[in-house]
Amino acid sequence: MELTAGLGSVDDYIRYIEAGADECFCGYIPYAWDRKYGTVLSLNRREVRCCSVQLGAFSELEILAAMVRAYQKPVQLTFNSLYYLPQQYPEIAETIQKCMEIGFWDYIIADPALI
Repeated sequence: MELTAGLGSVDDYIRYIEAGADECFCGYIPYAWDRKYGTVLSLNRREVRCCSVQLGAFSELEILAAMVRAYQKPVQLTFNSLYYLPQQYPEIAETIQKCMEIGFWDYIIADPALI
């Protein structure tokens, strides 16, 4: 049996791995996306702002990528909203490309059009 844990912040990763998690997942919503679309058109299904449930800065992703390289336990990024507006697809593709450049290759995607 594998254990998967959802990250609310970068700080959770090491604790979860040391507690026995085999892999993690987390949402990432860039600040520019949040300002433009807010929680109504979120990149994933964690649309809350009242608590830390996802990453919001690319610098956090860079830190997390370094942790993944050190601990060798994968992290999947969630871009799993059920649908997106047509004009959002290029923005999402650009975001995913940047994530891939720092080492994130696994994603949780719900919208077949995004694939």
